[in-house]
Formats: sequence, structure tokens, C-alpha cells
Amino acid sequence: MTSNVDNDIQAIRRKQAIQEVLRRKNAQESLLSFTTYTYSDFEVNKHHEVIASALERVEAGLCKRLMIFMPPRHGKSELASRRFPAWFMGKHPNQPIITASYGQELSSDF
Repeated sequence: MTSNVDNDIQAIRRKQAIQEVLRRKNAQESLLSFTTYTYSDFEVNKHHEVIASALERVEAGLCKRLMIFMPPRHGKSELASRRFPAWFMGKHPNQPIITASYGQELSSDF
């Protein structure tokens, strides 16, 4: 016979499992959800939403060319060069991607 405590623990674990499945599903669908799922300290701001929306249009094939111009330290590289390629490859594992930079070391880091 199970106790109320065991039932409560099972209910909590079930709820946590459902929440985790939902977080993973959201991470598959949304670049910002993927970013916060894989980088929990990432703080989303309005300009990140604009960048992510543009990158999601690239993933969907609605935008063929995209250039992002912003000052340094605003999350461009994190979203466009680190998270987007990983998210894109998860959705399209057979599609090739190219990373390019002014220097090999920076491109390899991304």
C-alpha cells in the first residue's frame, strides 16, 4: 500500500516530467526557447526577440539573406553563430551549413 507521501512524490515527478517534455518541445519550435533551454543564464530582451524572429524566417525559407547590424555585446554571436546553427541542424540534420568569419579561430569557436 502506498502512502500519501509516495503519491505526492509521484505526482511531483510526473508534473516535472511533463514540464520537461514541454520545455523540450518549445525548444524544438522556437529559437529563443532553444537558447534559454541550452543556456539557462541567457537573458532575453526585445532585440533578441527581433533577431530570433528574423533567424526563424531564415529557417523557414522565408528569408534568403539576412544581415544583422548591432553594437558589440548585444547577443548577435550567441544567437546567430552559436545557437541558430545548432537549432537549425536539429531541425534539418541533412542540410549543410557554412560558418564564416574574418578569422579561422573565431569561426571554429562558433
